[in-house]
Order: sequence, then structure tokens, then C-alpha cells
Amino acid sequence: MRLPAHRTSLLRGFALVVAAGLASACAEPPDPEMHEAQGAIDTARAAGADVYAAEEYDAAVVALERSHQAVAERDYRQGLSHALDARERAQAAARMAADQRAIVRSEAEHALETVEATARQLDASLTSADTARVGRTTLERARLTARAAEEAVQEARSALASENYVTARDATRGLAEQLRDVIGQLDAAMAGHSPRW
Repeated sequence: MRLPAHRTSLLRGFALVVAAGLASACAEPPDPEMHEAQGAIDTARAAGADVYAAEEYDAAVVALERSHQAVAERDYRQGLSHALDARERAQAAARMAADQRAIVRSEAEHALETVEATARQLDASLTSADTARVGRTTLERARLTARAAEEAVQEARSALASENYVTARDATRGLAEQLRDVIGQLDAAMAGHSPRW
């Protein structure tokens, strides 16, 4: 079915207006979108995305760099595409960072509690081993481990207080297992009644 001539003219006119709008949209640098992308990246960084969602954050930064490069080459359509991509990635990184930050904080707090409880057990074992006259070398190694644990606990507490949860978690990583090993060595030494030398 053929459209009347005046309707065909209207449709052609509308198509020309849309095409002109699209052409003009890409005839200028996408400065507003690039500014929005930079703002989203800054917000993501403030939320800790560079630490807690580093991959997505870095991708946003790279996308914005590509946007600047495309604009420098006067490829405004590509510049716009990269700017929009950068903004989306930065916003996603900010959301991911909030979730991951909460997870790492919980892990750090749990690890610290576990190490503190295990360190108390080691202190009790040291007292018992000293009373049982366990060998000096064994006792000294255990005391060195206890001191190292105390320093790590202080570092973790300080990091938690400053909301540096990755450092807090890493400060006590694997420490509870080391303390349990030393407790086991003291228990074995006491069971064997090793003489002090």
C-alpha cells in the first residue's frame, strides 16, 4: 500500500532531521560524557574501587584514556563510545568495591579474632611448658613466635582502625596455623618430658 505523497515527504523529512541530529552529535567532542566518566572514576576511587575492584576500575581508566585518544584523532563517535563505556565500568567498580570491602572487612575481623584466641592458647601452653621444664630452645622458638604474633595483631588492629582492611587481613594471614603448630610442638615436648638444656 502506497503512502500519500505528503506523508512520504514528512517521513523523509523526519529521517533527515534524525540523521542530521546523529551527525551533529558526533561532530563535536563528547566533552560532557567524558567529564561524567571522569567523575564516575573519581567516585569509584573514593569508594576504594582501585583496591577492592581493581580490574573493573582499571578497565574504566583505560576506556577513558581511549576516549581521549579517539577525540585527539577527531574520531568523536569512538570517543563517545569509550566515554560511555568508562562511565559504566566506573559505576560498576564502585558497586563492586562496596560489596568486596564489606567481605574483606569481615575476613580481617574474623582472622584477627582467631589469631588473638590462638595466641592466648599459646601463652597458656608456654606457661605449662615452662613449668614442665621443656628445653630452652623449644621455649625460645615459641616465645619468638608469640612476639611476632603480638606485632601482627597490633598491625592488624591499627589497619582496621584506619579502615585499611586488605592490610589488616594480610597482617594475620596464616598466623593462626603457625601458632597452632607451635602449640603442638610444646604439647609434644611436654608429653615427652624433654629436659631443659
